[in-house]
Order: sequence, then C-alpha cells, then structure tokens
Amino acid sequence: MSSDIVSQGFQTSYTTSNTIDSADTKGLKLSSQSALFNAALAENGHDVNLTMKSFDEVVKNKSLANFLQNNYAAQNNENLFSSLKSLENVEQLNSGLNDFAGKDLFGRMAFEDLTMLRELNFDMKQKMSGNDNEYFSFNGSTAPFAFDGDSGSNNRWAMTGHKDGKRSYAFGFAFSDLNSNDGSSHNNRNEKMFQASLPLGYQTNGFNLTSAPQIGYSYGNYNRKGFDNSDYKGTVSKQIFGLLNEARYPLQFGGWTVAPSAEFNVVNYRLKGSETDYQPFALRLKSQNNYSVETGFGLYAGNNLQLAKDSSLKLNGGVAMYHEFANPYALTLGMNEMDGSFTVRDEKRTDNRAVVRTGFEFTQGKLSLLGNLMSYIDSEYRTNATLDLKYNF
Repeated sequence: MSSDIVSQGFQTSYTTSNTIDSADTKGLKLSSQSALFNAALAENGHDVNLTMKSFDEVVKNKSLANFLQNNYAAQNNENLFSSLKSLENVEQLNSGLNDFAGKDLFGRMAFEDLTMLRELNFDMKQKMSGNDNEYFSFNGSTAPFAFDGDSGSNNRWAMTGHKDGKRSYAFGFAFSDLNSNDGSSHNNRNEKMFQASLPLGYQTNGFNLTSAPQIGYSYGNYNRKGFDNSDYKGTVSKQIFGLLNEARYPLQFGGWTVAPSAEFNVVNYRLKGSETDYQPFALRLKSQNNYSVETGFGLYAGNNLQLAKDSSLKLNGGVAMYHEFANPYALTLGMNEMDGSFTVRDEKRTDNRAVVRTGFEFTQGKLSLLGNLMSYIDSEYRTNATLDLKYNF
C-alpha cells in the first residue's frame, strides 16, 4: 500500500475504503510501502487498514525511538514524520535517522577528544621517565591517521621539569588543532584545544609513581549533512578535567628496561553547543557532564642505544589493556520544534580496549626525531601514526 495514504496527520491507524474489488480474498497478502506501518485487510474484505508500528520496533537507537514516539504523540513537526513515513524499509529509516541525529559526527566526538588528552598524558610521562634532572622540552607532532577518514591533528607542546632525588615535578602545556572528517565530506569539524598538565612523580620500593592533574578547553565549529540531505553548521565548546595515575615497576633484562604498569584514570568531560542557523531539524548539544573512569594494566619495554658521543637511539614498545566503568561516549541532543532529548553513542566503543605502541627516538645533540605507531583495538582496529620533532633546551 502506498505511503501517501499515511503521510498526513498524526493518526496511528488509517483506512482506505473499497480498495480490494474481489470476491475471493483468501490468502491475500498485503504489504505497506512505509516502514512504519503494517497493512491488513479489513473484516469486510474490501477496505485496508494501515496500523502504525511503535518506533521501538523499527528504530535501532532506543533513546531516539522514545524521543520520536513522544513527539508523534504530541503532534510536533508534521513535516518530519511525513518524511519518515515515506521511507520504505527499516534500513532506509535508520540510515535517515542517523543523519537526523548527527550520529556520525557527534557519536565519535568524545572518543577523539579523550584520545588527544590521553596521548598528551602518555607523552609527558615518557619525558618524565628520562634521566635529566632539569629539562625544558618543546615538541611538535602531526598525527595524520589518528581518527576516521581523512582526519588528523597537529600538536605542539612544551614541558619543563625538575627531579629532586626520588621526587619529580613538571608542567606541560599543549595546543592541538584537530580536523575531523568522516571521509565522505558529509561531516567535518575543526577544533582548537588547549591543555595543561602538572605531572608529579615519586619513586618508592622500586616503583615509579606518577599522578597528573590535567585540564583542557576547546572551541570549534562543524558542518554536517543532516536529515533529508540538508546542510547544518554549528559550534561546540568543551572543558575537560582529568586525574591520570600510573605505577610502573621497571626491571632490567640484558640492556632492556621492562616495566609492568597499572593505571587508574578519571576524566570529567563537559560540553555544550548548538547549530547556528535556525532550521526545522537543527540540533542542540545540551550542556552536559560525562565521565570516564578506567583502569589499565600494561607491559612496556625500552632500550637506549648510544650511537656516538652526542647521538643516541631509543627504542620502545608496549601493550596496555583498559576497562571503562563509566559511559563517556554518549551525548545528549535536542532538536528545534521538538520536545525532550535523545542520546547518541559511538557503537564502535566498548568497555574494554587495548592500546599497542611501538616507537623510536633518535637524538643528535639537543634535537630529537621521534616516530610512534599506536593501534587502538576495541570493536574495531584503528592506527594512529605520529612523527615528532623535539628540542631540549
């Protein structure tokens, strides 16, 4: 049955009169051209009843299904529901709703931001583990394959530190320019992120303990392809507060340092945003707090090869497993001309993930060239390759 029959209004059932002109309708099967409706022959054998399914039956995102169900009952935004009724199968419906909800853009936003925060913390801990009692280091790096599609980031950070016996103190500041693109040019964003960290270290009973309070702020804009192929532009700002803790127990094996590690990290991720142009399906990124609470266990190894008087080569690698106790990847959104809110989440993120790292640092005098390959493994596999230049004053 044509979806035009149900396109207007907010009824949950529609009837077409005298549609079937046949004396024998036994075994007749009817189908609906709308994914939201079932078609059935009426008792008189001539009329057809079209009965609406619940959104929960056909929409994969249950939070979005509830949002749509409530707004249909409240008779909000007839144009939207008329468009949804015209979609013939469940796959088309959910694909259209993914665009409607901004899933491909907003779903991965927290992952990208938290990854940048975690990698800065890891880089600074690596610098603190060196042998210098006093240091000031400036780094510049590029990570062209960090995220999805054609995405990448450029990072610059400086760190100064001091070691006093078993204690160490450091301060680091970083600026990151993130360009995220889904590879199809449908969704992209550019953000500038500023981060500061105050790592504190202590050695006791063979353990190297590090605790790093960390803060970050970012502001940026995005473009996305929304429902019905419409273009939307928006802005978003974020504040990130973290306390990242690690304990390592280094052991020596034939010139290699091998260190089991344990981590406990807590991050508060606050954000808000909105789409700049008033359009019927424009989204509002509601002001919200998300948290990441994770533990991790790893094993790292490194070797420092002295090549000449003022040149050396460091080799390092390791693997760590993490378990997430909170839900940092879910974002809550609202929409113009609609009541309530719904949640989108990156379905590729799971509670458990692994990070595998390999890298080198070649130093000539005060200048160092670093290369790192980091693989993130949860329900998908992705690789982040970085190349850094570092100058030690």
